[in-house]
Amino acid sequence: MDSRRKKISETSDDRAETSRATRSFRTGGSMAVRIPKGFQLAESDLMITKVADGLLITAAPQKDGVADWWAGWKADPDFMADGRQQPPMQDRSFKV
Repeated sequence: MDSRRKKISETSDDRAETSRATRSFRTGGSMAVRIPKGFQLAESDLMITKVADGLLITAAPQKDGVADWWAGWKADPDFMADGRQQPPMQDRSFKV
């Protein structure tokens, strides 16, 4: 089971409630859906995916910004193979 999916609320006889009628409404240029209390997710960042003739709403994967970027970055095997090539340091004198 995908770890991002959350267990749907339990009914009084311990069977998982899997569907319930709800309504959509417009707010600004977007469509919003009222999610009944028993179906709400703890996360505020959600992922919406089109599936067949409906939508699937799941918790969005956690992102760590810069750490995620560096984790996905791969250098070419020949990157700096000849060492760092740069000109010699300049002699600078500063008057204080």
